[in-house]
Order: sequence, then C-alpha cells, then structure tokens
Amino acid sequence: MKNNHGWSFREMLVFMIIFIIIFIIISIRVHAFYKNTIKDNNDNKLIINDFDDDNSDSKDINDSSYAKLEQKFVDAAIKYFDENNISENTEITKSMLIDNNYLTTSDLLDIKDKTPCDGKVIVEFSNDVINYKPYLICSNYETDKETNE
Repeated sequence: MKNNHGWSFREMLVFMIIFIIIFIIISIRVHAFYKNTIKDNNDNKLIINDFDDDNSDSKDINDSSYAKLEQKFVDAAIKYFDENNISENTEITKSMLIDNNYLTTSDLLDIKDKTPCDGKVIVEFSNDVINYKPYLICSNYETDKETNE
C-alpha cells in the first residue's frame, strides 16, 4: 500500500538542509555584491565597484586593479582626515600620508611594473557630505579627471 501521508521526517530534513545551504550561498553572494557597489555617504567612504559587466577586456581588469589602489589611497586619506580634525576643503598628498604612517611606499605600486605611484586625494564638503576624489598617477595609469569631477 502506498504512503499518502506526505513527506517523512528524513525527506523533510534533507530538503531543509539543502534549502539552507542554497540560501547561505545566495546570501553571501548578494552581500558581497552590495558591499562592493554601494556608495556609503554616511561613513564618508567612496566604495569602488569591483564588478564589471564584461570581464574579458584586459583594460577593464587592469582598471579594476588600479581602482583598488585608488580605494586604498582614499581609505588612508579618510583616516588622516578624521584623525586630524580637518573641517575645510583640502588636498591630501601621498607624501602627507606616508610621512604620518597612513601609507607606505609599497602600498601604492604600479600594477604592471611595480614602480611607486604618486597622487593626491581632494577632500570637498558639499551639503553635509564629504567627497573624497582620488587622483592616482602611475607609470602605466592615471586617474581620469573627468570621472572624478
């Protein structure tokens, strides 16, 4: 005779375990996506998107690597800015960050030839929001000034 009482406890347990594993994987992927794409103005952080629509283009991949260098530069400038109680538009240079131990020379090396990059972060106040605009100058890359304006 056939069991017409629905799922057994074992079947339900296996289904729930599979469902929970899939849910955890999806949650981690969604969290990682939003963590890397949202600009968080409340914490005054510029988050640079690491996800590209077309990963086959090597220029996009290199630009993404340089974007990570720019983000490292901005993160150091944010710490410098916060700890020095600056309350006006200013320009924070690489040498200022290195001299005050917020960066080391090896933190900003060109992706391709490992030579030191130079640059600055411009800090601007606008409607109670602080904007950090990185300008990175490497031997094989320079931040596009039009995208930062």
